[in-house]
Amino acid sequence: MNDMLSQDEINALLNGIDEEEKSIEENGKNEYLDKFAEIVSVSLSTASTTLYSMLGKKASIEVKDTIMTNWDSLVSKLSNPSVAIQSRYEGAVLGDYVIFLDEYDSKKITDLVMGEESPEEEVEIGELHLSAVKEVFNQVIESKAASISKEIREKVMSTESNTMLVDTSEKTKCEDIADFLCDEFVEVSFQLKVGELLDSVAVVAYQQSLVDELLDKYSKDSSPKPVEEETVSEVSQAYEEKSVDTSMNNSFQTGNVEVQRAEFKTFDATSYAKGQGNIDLIMDVPLNVSVELGRTNRSIKEILEFSPGTIIELDKIAGEPIDVLVNGKVVARGEVVVIAENFSIRLTEIIKNNNIL
Repeated sequence: MNDMLSQDEINALLNGIDEEEKSIEENGKNEYLDKFAEIVSVSLSTASTTLYSMLGKKASIEVKDTIMTNWDSLVSKLSNPSVAIQSRYEGAVLGDYVIFLDEYDSKKITDLVMGEESPEEEVEIGELHLSAVKEVFNQVIESKAASISKEIREKVMSTESNTMLVDTSEKTKCEDIADFLCDEFVEVSFQLKVGELLDSVAVVAYQQSLVDELLDKYSKDSSPKPVEEETVSEVSQAYEEKSVDTSMNNSFQTGNVEVQRAEFKTFDATSYAKGQGNIDLIMDVPLNVSVELGRTNRSIKEILEFSPGTIIELDKIAGEPIDVLVNGKVVARGEVVVIAENFSIRLTEIIKNNNIL
């Protein structure tokens, strides 16, 4: 009996091994890209909020697809011309990335910054559009860097972006934008929506070494650090020192500023308990509390004319309560007081909103 394998059988075995190796490699690549897509998604909420504050319209950004690609493949999908916004992360991670926007989207963003809503198709994209897009995305990029810093608990900075017009008819080379585009890189496409005015796809190309560093940083424990007991004790002590005995009058003096005791309505404990649910699970999550004195809109021309001494009129009347915002949402109103040389807010109204929590 012949135990020797024929050449056909040997070839079949080798082909089977090759296919298995390719499958393992493909699965590894997919897992690599999926993990990076999750990382990118983490900072999109912050980026959306920044876009809203810059453009004055509700904005949303969602990851659509993540692939490994090259310059030729990317260029074949871009409109001609396109706008490229090149920047770099520095600090805890180091690497370049480039945002590519459609020409029409760039015009639309410019018009939103200028307070208009209907870009003229026949107007050629120029320095005004590039400057407006650069300003908007500098803010978005900085917010994303801050979000990454919080997640990995290490400082990540983003350099000021460079914006240029890309001619995709082979006139603009990969090295004209960023050297890493001449090698294989990670492409992430985003669904970008701004109100009812913009619904498009933007593409971001990430240097592969940057992706590797981010994956490595996020693979470490990034759970929130517990609050130090000493810090809590110090805060409690400071609060107790500033507390006023209940036997005191309804007003008291702090320095030269009179601060009156705020009158609050009694809360219904049962109604609070109904909506509380599992809120205890997120009690330690930090929220950004800000106070808004007022708002106004100014054209780019007026902003460029700002100088020391310029007076900017806001939309609030003197003496009108100012807004207290938590994560960008108005939750209360109050008036400014000064305590121990620090500006403070005495709440005069709590905004009832069942959707806050």
